Amino acid sequence: MSEVQGFMTVDAVARHLGVSRRTVYEWVSQRRIPFYKIGGTVLRFRPGEIEQWARSGFQSVRDF
Repeated sequence: MSEVQGFMTVDAVARHLGVSRRTVYEWVSQRRIPFYKIGGTVLRFRPGEIEQWARSGFQSVRDF
């Protein structure tokens, strides 16, 4: 998993979950996956949160 300062990139999440980058961006826009915006534009993901989310069956997340 490629991580930057403890966070994963969109590419790393896509590879890790076996989906396309576009799918990850769609999940973000639908607020289905836990994510962080750094500097207002850069998307990052915490590996532990992605693992937990994936184990839960890719369910939607609440307000983030």
